[in-house]
Amino acid sequence: MRLRPLLASHPKAISAAVVLLLALPAAGALALAPARPGVDFEFTLLDGTGGRVSDHRGRVVLLDFMATWCVPCQLAMPKLNALRASFSPDFVLLSVSVDPSDSAAGLGAFRATYNGTWPFAVLPDPDAVTEAYGIKEIPTYVLLDRSGRMVTAVLGFFDYDRMTAEIQRLL
Repeated sequence: MRLRPLLASHPKAISAAVVLLLALPAAGALALAPARPGVDFEFTLLDGTGGRVSDHRGRVVLLDFMATWCVPCQLAMPKLNALRASFSPDFVLLSVSVDPSDSAAGLGAFRATYNGTWPFAVLPDPDAVTEAYGIKEIPTYVLLDRSGRMVTAVLGFFDYDRMTAEIQRLL
């Protein structure tokens, strides 16, 4: 199932899913065993420059797959701010909108509203990325090690202490 048709055709179902996600306790990190290669993809940052995930090889990368309308994504912003502030330049946090209707301007407003201090990006082909990473719901967080391998994936809310420990272990 692709995310785009779901986003466009089921706003009531999405609202119900958001309510259910808010009712669930924090799930914590789900380890991927063994680690597997992350999928490289192109993105466009808010300033219009392009990039690829592979540009950050040699650094630990947390991919935050999100959308501006996603309430759990909004609620996660303080934790993401704290994570970003806690680590050296060897850690990269990248928020990536998987909603094709999110414009760079809208994503920039979201970033400003929630005081995001890290890169935010839009995708030229959100369906390809969500399919490659198996993203069916948002937020989804994927932690990549310095070699670009996926070592942790989290659906929904993440446990800050567990994520911090996992990032520290990889640095």
